[in-house]
Amino acid sequence: MFHYLWNLVPESTKILLRGDYNYCSARFIDRPRDWLALQTQRLLGKNFLNWYARRLDQAANQVSTGEGGKHLKAHEMMKTGREDLEVAKRFGLKPEHSLFEFGTGFGRSAQHFISYLKKKQYCGNDISKGRVRQMTEYFELIGLSNKEPEILVTADNTFDWLNGRKFDYVWTMAVLSHMPDEDVVAFFKNARKIMHENSTLLALDTHIEGYNDVFRYNAKDWFRPPEWYCDAIESVGLVAQNATDKMVAGAGSQNVGHPIGSKGMKFSSHLVAATLK
Repeated sequence: MFHYLWNLVPESTKILLRGDYNYCSARFIDRPRDWLALQTQRLLGKNFLNWYARRLDQAANQVSTGEGGKHLKAHEMMKTGREDLEVAKRFGLKPEHSLFEFGTGFGRSAQHFISYLKKKQYCGNDISKGRVRQMTEYFELIGLSNKEPEILVTADNTFDWLNGRKFDYVWTMAVLSHMPDEDVVAFFKNARKIMHENSTLLALDTHIEGYNDVFRYNAKDWFRPPEWYCDAIESVGLVAQNATDKMVAGAGSQNVGHPIGSKGMKFSSHLVAATLK
């Protein structure tokens, strides 16, 4: 009955109801549900990171233990990511270098970094135990485990769990857009702990074309222009560079090129680099 009645609604009215979203359910069900869950977590003394980790795990754990490798191998997403490696190589990444990836996700980029780098030169973290479990099973399936990558499940972004280790490169892609402003600034500040005088930090993310300010799209997504990231980097004493001109075609978020909402908002990828001097 609902679908029958919905089909009677004029398209112009549907567009108005969708607003900045592609589906009415995203605006009137998903978004309020996420906000309610987030506020409940805060009342229980939890922070955004706790809520988001739980949200990611709920989705990742729908794939049974032992099935993660097959699941990811069949996923179109895992057929991409090589472009991210090419971006890092433009900044001088060599097989003998060490690289830390902040927010590995399911390993879309990690698989290419691990394959390229020498044994034990890759380390990464994620807040989702379920995602790391799937990724580890995937690496075992495709033979990357013999490169001995180190993948950590972490409950905070302090980097204290690396015990003072330094890396030649720090990489993060499509992670900072899922963090509140203050957490992003703290990330750049804390990243100094794992950088030496010749390290390069590369942060690849997305912004909305024509929008020059921070845009909070929903409970978990913030879109910020590259200038905002450069200011955040310099506010903690790092040297920032808008390095978008060094991007490789196809690198970055899979959302690029897919307009959203009645306004047809479009995502664009950008790249910022940071060094100690």
